[in-house]
Amino acid sequence: MAPELEVWLFADRIGTLALVEGRLNFRYTPAWLSTARKLQSSPGHGFAGSGVVERIVALIEQRCALTIRRFSEPAANAEDVLTDF
Repeated sequence: MAPELEVWLFADRIGTLALVEGRLNFRYTPAWLSTARKLQSSPGHGFAGSGVVERIVALIEQRCALTIRRFSEPAANAEDVLTDF
């Protein structure tokens, strides 16, 4: 098993990062995904149905997909991955 690095956002553990077969692999914790979805859809916080929030969510999802693709492709060296942003 590859060593894993715990990823925290303030006081919340949000996932793990590991090097698997030469590729960086990030995995969110189920608890974090559940919390984020509840917050986004909660009418009490004013996020649900907001066009601005929905656009931001779409942009974040696009950026995540791009980042995953970049980290999934083999790089010539580690600097290529780290300086490509």
